[in-house]
Amino acid sequence: QNKNLNEVIENLSKNGYVAYVTQVAVDERIAQECVKQKGKYEKLATLSNETKEFATITIDKKYEDIEAIYKTGMQKKYVDHFGKNIIPYSQDSEMFAKILQRAFMKIPPFITSGTDKGFKDSLMWLSILDYFKVNGENEIVFVSSDNGFKENTSTLCKEFAEVTGKTIAIKDNSYYKELLEKDTVTATKDISEQLPDF
Repeated sequence: QNKNLNEVIENLSKNGYVAYVTQVAVDERIAQECVKQKGKYEKLATLSNETKEFATITIDKKYEDIEAIYKTGMQKKYVDHFGKNIIPYSQDSEMFAKILQRAFMKIPPFITSGTDKGFKDSLMWLSILDYFKVNGENEIVFVSSDNGFKENTSTLCKEFAEVTGKTIAIKDNSYYKELLEKDTVTATKDISEQLPDF
């Protein structure tokens, strides 16, 4: 959501927080950019067909080359921002079976309104559970604008505590601003109390 991601991470770090991102979110962001690039190539093909009577369009780089550049480059940018704090996900059949079970049972973050929306969200959630079961801090704040998370906060927080033995709060994407504002006010009041390590 924030184009100044490095600045956000630095500010959170200065205020005692550790920022994580899931590989699922990174892959989704990369895919969104690749879809945009693919759309440009599709427009080019249409234009080439419409103007073939009087113009020839030459493609200097194939889409596959551009896609590879975006995938590699964007992954590197996320690694530069987050370092080792990128939460991986398993691509094995056991993970698929867990997600399928959640889909059938409409377990959040699957949407319970009769659709099967929630596959990527469930993959993200299960990767977070697996990661924090053995790694990371004891108190986590998960920010997302996705309703599959925001509308199922109590259920997901309970599951997180049962699986990891830790606590998680699920907040809207803009919550990091509140954290920074709160911490700035605390700092200006010269309160020496240590901030919680989210």
